Amino acid sequence: MEAFVKKEIFARKVRLTMGAFRFFIDYISNYDADPGDPKKKFGADRGWMTVHALDRIAMMQGAMPMTDTELRALIPWTQPEIIWDISQAIADGRGNLSGVRALETALTQFDPGHIFNSMAYRVSGISALALANYDVAVKSGKLEVEAALTAFVLGEKWGTANF
Repeated sequence: MEAFVKKEIFARKVRLTMGAFRFFIDYISNYDADPGDPKKKFGADRGWMTVHALDRIAMMQGAMPMTDTELRALIPWTQPEIIWDISQAIADGRGNLSGVRALETALTQFDPGHIFNSMAYRVSGISALALANYDVAVKSGKLEVEAALTAFVLGEKWGTANF
C-alpha cells in the first residue's frame, strides 16, 4: 500500500510532512474499518480512495509541505474504536463526574451528533429509554444535541427538565 501511495503522491507532486504522510497511510489503511460510515460509499476500494484524496490534497497544496494538522482538517477521520471507547466511558459514567469528564473530552474531539448516535449502541435498560426520549426531544427541536448529552450524563430523568 505504501509503495502505491508514494507513487501517486509523486505523480501529483503532493508534498507532505512525515507526520502527514503517516496520517494519510493510516487513513487509507483503515478506510473500510467502519462500514456504517456514509462517507464510505465506495466500500473498500482503497485505490480509488487514495487517488481521490490525493487529488483533493493537490488542489489545496500550498508552497510548503502540508502538515498533519492541515491534512487532518482536510480529511476529518478518527479511528472508530476511539469514539466507541469514549461512548462507553460516557455511558458508564452516567450520573457521576467521570461521565462529565468523558463527555467534555468527547465534545472537544467529535461531532455531538456522532457521539449521541454512538451512545445508542452503548446503553441498555433505563439508560436506553432515557437516551431514546432525548433523541425524540432532539429530533422534534426541543433540545440541542449537546444539551441532551449533558442532561443524559448528569443523570436527569425524562420529565425533570422542561422540554
